[in-house]
Amino acid sequence: EMSRAVVRAAFATVTRKAVYTFEYDRLTDLQATQRLRAKLSKAAATRAVVVCSPISVKAFVLKLVESLHQLSQSYAEKPKGVAGAIDAAGSALTKFGKGLLHRFGVPGSDAYVDRIKALRRETEACVAVYRVLQGSALLVDEVDLVLHPLKSELNWPLGDKHALDFAPTRWELPWWMLHALLLLQEEAKPESQRASWLASGRSSAGLSGRNSAPASKSVSSTSAEAERECLLRLKSACEQGIAGNYMQRVPHLALLSEEWYHATLKPLMGSWLLIWLRRTGLHDISDDAAIRCLAGGGVEGSMANSATLSDKQAKMLNLGHDWLTYLLPHVLRKISRVHFGLLSVPEMIAMQRDGALPRSRRYMAVPFVGKDTPTASSEFAHPDVAIGISILAYRYEGLRKPDFGALIQNLRHMLEAEIGPELKRPTSLLWMEWIEAAGRRVRGTKTLQRREAAKSGAAAEELSGTESPSRQRASGYEPETPRSAAVGIIRDPMPPPPP
Repeated sequence: EMSRAVVRAAFATVTRKAVYTFEYDRLTDLQATQRLRAKLSKAAATRAVVVCSPISVKAFVLKLVESLHQLSQSYAEKPKGVAGAIDAAGSALTKFGKGLLHRFGVPGSDAYVDRIKALRRETEACVAVYRVLQGSALLVDEVDLVLHPLKSELNWPLGDKHALDFAPTRWELPWWMLHALLLLQEEAKPESQRASWLASGRSSAGLSGRNSAPASKSVSSTSAEAERECLLRLKSACEQGIAGNYMQRVPHLALLSEEWYHATLKPLMGSWLLIWLRRTGLHDISDDAAIRCLAGGGVEGSMANSATLSDKQAKMLNLGHDWLTYLLPHVLRKISRVHFGLLSVPEMIAMQRDGALPRSRRYMAVPFVGKDTPTASSEFAHPDVAIGISILAYRYEGLRKPDFGALIQNLRHMLEAEIGPELKRPTSLLWMEWIEAAGRRVRGTKTLQRREAAKSGAAAEELSGTESPSRQRASGYEPETPRSAAVGIIRDPMPPPPP
């Protein structure tokens, strides 16, 4: 608005020129594109001025690429007669054709032909607009910000959607890394404002993943000690970063200097990540080699004997390297509710009414164009960036009420699909962990805990060869209990020998 007002004031007196506005987004239809084509053709003929935002230009280019992509897919399906239509319909259920069938209908049908004709007209209009823009002169304000590949992410993914490779490690790994910084942020708050999961002492409960390898008690205690030591070093580094203006604490912990991150914070985050990798099955590599792999160029760039690692281990190290080197500093520079955030319930209702609420924008964090101002239709196209940003959004903003209802329904379906006693099923145990982390207790678990304690006590007695007092009373034998033991005082049967 300000740029348009300035340009109109400049070209309204001596040199008179018309000023047009270029607006485009993901939901622009064929009629709007044709009107834009006519407006830009008139502007080119009269040598007028066109004012636009980088978001509109990028959305137009992505729309052009998407139209060309869909049109090329439609040309790949050319049915000939009834048999050709049947074969094309069958091939439409393959990897690339499933989305084509959803968008255009069965190849050979009237709806399919009409949709292809409309898509061709839309592509021709976009190409005409693109040629007009190519023959014009462009003045860009703040070009370093507009052309930066990581700072200008107002786009959306193209093509069919497929399941992410390497699930669930793909999102469990960044969850573990971001949890350390969020834990330090919660500890820095006053005790009355801290989250309940921190006050309950379950700061890292459930973060090893449900598919992690079991560990012995000695390994678990060693890992816990390493975890505490690493958190103390991270806390000291973050305090130094805040004091040196390399990080900021308000409105939340955010990175200000990537040079300081790579020099100070990255080695500590590598040690923190290695703890999680050991818990999830990374055993065929030493600590020094794993750290070199995470800090260097991944498995291929840092290890000469990479063939000894399994495919899963190599993927874990490569994913950890990408997060440590590129993704984590990029995600930590974002400010919640300014650069990203979750859609509020009223915003979702309004977008759903307009038909502009895909599942990805419903459940994932979306880019923001300003304070509390989400984009109309853009998404984070990089899947790992979207995962990291969404983790931070949910941790900062919390679950929305519709999210909680969907979560409870999903847990109920998982519980019904499992077998065994209801209170011992994995989903039930996960629910108990959540409730206990919030400082509450699930009804019926006290009896279950007493039974488990009795079973563990009986197993220990069988190993030691002694009987419990209840079993001794059941067999008719009642041992003589000293008065000192009855009142809870423990004394030695005989005095110690003199020194």
